[in-house]
Amino acid sequence: MSQTRVLDYFRSKVARLSAPEVLEISKSTIRDLAKDGLMEDGKEDLLQAGRLRAACDLLGQYLSPELRGLLVKSYDFTALDAHLKTTMDEAAAAIPVNTKGGKKTKSQSSTGEDKKRKPAKGSQGVEKLKK
Repeated sequence: MSQTRVLDYFRSKVARLSAPEVLEISKSTIRDLAKDGLMEDGKEDLLQAGRLRAACDLLGQYLSPELRGLLVKSYDFTALDAHLKTTMDEAAAAIPVNTKGGKKTKSQSSTGEDKKRKPAKGSQGVEKLKK
């Protein structure tokens, strides 16, 4: 078979898998789309691109890396990639940066202060032999 016919066949499979009634059976896929901020109102075009990407990833698990690359390149995910990049940048900016030294770890504070324990007793047999 020619490469274009194979690609057309896989594109038809992706179209079927990306239909909302098929893709939304998987709860984990829905969580991933929601985590990326695609389930919000007004982002239907990004949601459709996210569904296409999820369907490509699902089908791509069973394809060779070359065919998977061709399949993904046959779609335009630039708007989705830009949205995901801005979402990740906003999330990275929201994480506070710890500039202070913070709490000391246990290895730093245990330089000799942890000698509060009594020496361990030997077993009963050892104690009887000592007497």
